[in-house]
Amino acid sequence: MDLEKELGCVLFERSKQGIILTDDGMLLRRRAGEIAQLVHTTESELQLSHDVIAGTISIGCAETRAMECLGTIMQTIRNAHPDITYNIVSDTAENVAENINKGLLDFGLMLRQTKNEGLDYISLGYEEHTVVLFRNDSPLAEKEVITLEDLIDIPLLVPSTYKHSKILGEYRSKDEGGILTFVATYNLLYNAARLVENGFGVAITLEGLVNVSQSANLAYKPLKDAPVLQAYLAWKPFQFRSNACKAFLEEAKKILA
Repeated sequence: MDLEKELGCVLFERSKQGIILTDDGMLLRRRAGEIAQLVHTTESELQLSHDVIAGTISIGCAETRAMECLGTIMQTIRNAHPDITYNIVSDTAENVAENINKGLLDFGLMLRQTKNEGLDYISLGYEEHTVVLFRNDSPLAEKEVITLEDLIDIPLLVPSTYKHSKILGEYRSKDEGGILTFVATYNLLYNAARLVENGFGVAITLEGLVNVSQSANLAYKPLKDAPVLQAYLAWKPFQFRSNACKAFLEEAKKILA
């Protein structure tokens, strides 16, 4: 009650059934978690000697085959500095960019350059192609390339970031003035692939994220006229970096040059 009075807002909804957080309460809890994480990171960095290259590097990542390249950089750094560890977070480009700017993430692996975020980027040299993931017994299996007309009346699972990522190009749902039927959005492909495997529609995704050679039930084909996406490593310039992050960035620039 005292905190609510101090902040001038209601943080909890109280009823006979119990107490739940209001929208303001959820915002406060989220910000408190971010502050606690930032404090922990800062304490860890300050406790390290300035000459020691150690600590945790936090990287926000999209689902992309470019993780292979990122893994090479990570392993190279670990070979030289075995006291370095990593915290890998799968998230959207918007959230990754936001958390880099907040200091909650050190680097981001993105499939595009976000606008107005003040980040530096370097290309990982990977091109990502949009595909349609479906069951082997789908009529789409007979196609070489999937077109807009092929997807009419088919329930589609699409990435939750499709409006920003441009993975669908000009393909649009009926709600957006198009002719396609979007029945679900997803942020991690594993769950979407399981739904497709069990007959719940087909998924729009990127080539190579599902190993169809090891699946008896799934296959994919390229989506015609979908844009090619580029993978980038992102970071915030002109800010304090731990010795571990400095070493990582130097090695990344060397490998990706």
